Amino acid sequence: MRAGHAFSVSLEMIHAEFQDPIAEEFKHAFDEQNLGMPLETALEKMAQRVPLIDVQFFISAVTLQKRTGGNLAEVLEKLASLIRERFKLRGRIRAISAHGRMTGGALSSIPVGVALMMFWVNPDYVRFFVQDETGKTMLGVAIGLQVLGYFIMKRIVKIEV
Repeated sequence: MRAGHAFSVSLEMIHAEFQDPIAEEFKHAFDEQNLGMPLETALEKMAQRVPLIDVQFFISAVTLQKRTGGNLAEVLEKLASLIRERFKLRGRIRAISAHGRMTGGALSSIPVGVALMMFWVNPDYVRFFVQDETGKTMLGVAIGLQVLGYFIMKRIVKIEV
């Protein structure tokens, strides 16, 4: 766009210069627009096919610029820097929350490891949880609470950007 190409030509250039699946989606939008569909409609259909927030930002920026005017190349450049910063932030958050994810996995696997070791060391002790009704109930409650704890820990370390 900064080189002076029209927006529709830029859509076709994305198909030529990028890899699938994004190239194919932009080619599809270009073909729809080229066959007479309004640009806004073609972009909205692309947004339905690609349910990503970044695509929504792109389509909103293009639609708003088309209605109000202005420098689309500058708007898209700022949007690209915003998306890059979101990716960087997502990577930082993932690195920071790695300790929590590892702790959750370790805490969830400890009871399984202890049960296997107990079965190996003292099988009679573990048979209580398989043969007796009270043991089965206790085992079921323990497994349920363990799964609940795992999902709670997973939810705690999941941070949306």
